[in-house]
Amino acid sequence: MRAPIRYEWDLGKREQNLAKHGLAFEDACQVFESALKWDFPSARAGVEERRIATAFTPAAQAVCILVYVARADSVRCISFRRASKREREEYREYLGEDRQLHK
Repeated sequence: MRAPIRYEWDLGKREQNLAKHGLAFEDACQVFESALKWDFPSARAGVEERRIATAFTPAAQAVCILVYVARADSVRCISFRRASKREREEYREYLGEDRQLHK
């Protein structure tokens, strides 16, 4: 049996993200753990490698973007927001589907 994934974040950043995007980091697991997650490295350079994950989230009823850092024992949430129209289109192409995704 696989151990549960531990999520972490800066409390101030969590509050900023909630105010700006209306999404709580507590729901970011819905992107990270999705069977239909599209995950790739961020172009942004830094000390730790940031990654971007895209998936539909039931909490937001939308395709969302999670920017995170994978650590040895946790996933550190950096940003969690709804995907833009362009990002939703790219995600649909990734899935190889022609059906309309939730907006």
